[in-house]
Parts: sequence; C-alpha cells; structure tokens
Amino acid sequence: MQPRKSFLTGCFLGIVLGAVGLFGGIVGGAFLFKDVLIAKKEGELRSPPITVGLEADYNWTVKRLTGDGETLLDMKELQGQTVFLHFWSPNCLHCLAELPTINRLYQSVGGEEIAFICVARSGEEKLRKLADEYALSFPLFACSGTLPKVFAESSAPNTFIIAPSGDIVFKHQGSAKWDDPSVSTFLLSLSTMTAKSETE
Repeated sequence: MQPRKSFLTGCFLGIVLGAVGLFGGIVGGAFLFKDVLIAKKEGELRSPPITVGLEADYNWTVKRLTGDGETLLDMKELQGQTVFLHFWSPNCLHCLAELPTINRLYQSVGGEEIAFICVARSGEEKLRKLADEYALSFPLFACSGTLPKVFAESSAPNTFIIAPSGDIVFKHQGSAKWDDPSVSTFLLSLSTMTAKSETE
C-alpha cells in the first residue's frame, strides 16, 4: 500500500507543480510581451461612434501635473468650450494602446477652443514616466475629490465629448482609434459653433 500511496502523492504534487509552473509562465510571458500586446490592442482599435448624450456636470476639480508639482483646475473654467474628456489608467492595457491615437488627435486639434482633459483614475505616480515614454503632448490630469455621477459610473477607459452648450454629445465606454478623421472633424465642428456664438 505504501508504494501506491507514494505514487499517488507524487502524481498529485506533479499536477500541482505543473499548474503553478504554467500559471507562472503565463504571467511572466504577459510581462515580457507587454509591448507586443499593447501594439496588438492598438491595431484592433476602431473608430468610436458619435452619439447624443447627457448634460455635463462642471462641479468638480482635477489636478494638473506640471513639472515637479501640480495645480488644481476647476472644471467650471471650461464652460462654453468644447471638451474632450477622457478617463484612463496607466495600469490598463486598453488605455495604453490608445494613448498614441489620443496624442495625435491632440496635436491635430487641441488648443484654446478644444480642451483635452485626460484624467487618470489611478496610477498617478506613473503619469510622468508614461508621458516621457509615449512622448505625450496633451496635459496630464489626475482625479481630485469625488467625480460627478454622470462621469463616475463607468470604469476606464471612458470618454465624453462636451459641447460648448454643456451637452454631452458623445459618450463611449472602452478604447478607440481617436485619431480617426471623423473624430477631429466632429471636434472642429463643435469648436466652430463656439466661435460663431461668440461673434453673434
């Protein structure tokens, strides 16, 4: 009976150690091939659908990271502007995959008329390193206090486009190819509405 018991124990230990080794290999492979996975995710991105949404809530603040410090931005200062509001996390592969597309969108249309507020909901300590790694041009923000309900219900990545009127004219859960021409055309059309309203 003893040899059989030893045999069964050995089999059990072999199965457990094999499972642990397989899991370790998968986790290790994920870290080793992180850049490959991110590149694959970026290749799978699709253009986001433009939809009509809700009314924006400006009663909150975000922290803008500037140099070695930070400043607070009251979102009320952006009323009357077109706002590209994006929530993300440095710990999210889908978020990292779309960073270059957001950067290219910002470089093509970002400015005084179109505000880019890209808010990290976690991983604030990684933002400056990522900004260098991805050569990000858009300003970096982190959460400050409690998010309004209209923005807080979904996990990152989550994106809103707010018209100068304060209407959320676009809401998208998940990643997307933000440098698609349809997005820049839509943002520019909203900013044109801003310019017209100021001249009337």
